[in-house]
Amino acid sequence: ELVDYHRRHQPSDPTSRQLIIFHLIGQHVSFRYRYPEGYDYFTADSIRFRHESWLTDEMKAEIAHYDNATRYNDDVIRQLVSMYQDQNTVMVYLSDHGEEVYAYRDNYGRDDWSMGNDPQQVLRYQYMVPFVVWCSDKYLTLHPEMAEQLKKATHKPFMLDNTCHLLFRLAHLLTPYYNNSRDILSPDYHCPKRIINDQFDYDE
Repeated sequence: ELVDYHRRHQPSDPTSRQLIIFHLIGQHVSFRYRYPEGYDYFTADSIRFRHESWLTDEMKAEIAHYDNATRYNDDVIRQLVSMYQDQNTVMVYLSDHGEEVYAYRDNYGRDDWSMGNDPQQVLRYQYMVPFVVWCSDKYLTLHPEMAEQLKKATHKPFMLDNTCHLLFRLAHLLTPYYNNSRDILSPDYHCPKRIINDQFDYDE
């Protein structure tokens, strides 16, 4: 519905400058309600590579629901990209957090604030999230210097708190709120300490 609404309400002048924010339905629990009816590509029987003794058929069904929600989310992103592939567009995609879906233990959701016995795994599944910057061919042609800066930033440590500073640069917005030391494309960028739950240093 979001994609269809946006397609119907595109500005009459496609060259006008725009900031458009989409908040997708995503892959939050309960996963079975995060994709349309009839979109069941994966089922419990699809989870054939998992053989842990504690993993039940009900758990495998939840994993399948999560996989379906992820597949649907990817399809929505594909549709949005296709709408802008011929325009001067840069798109930033991120997730606010991850979810555990019986990934390596009998745990579901996002509730292990204590980090448990394996903090690296908790960080991996609950806190490491996708952060993608996509550029149309037209954007790459018109802004080669920005494309080069984005390439150089690929492996730098980052945190979602700094997203606005990247957006300020991409949009060429001049604002006193901009901090070049928190802009991942700036030569002065420095990632601050990444503290989880006010107590855990992510990088340690």
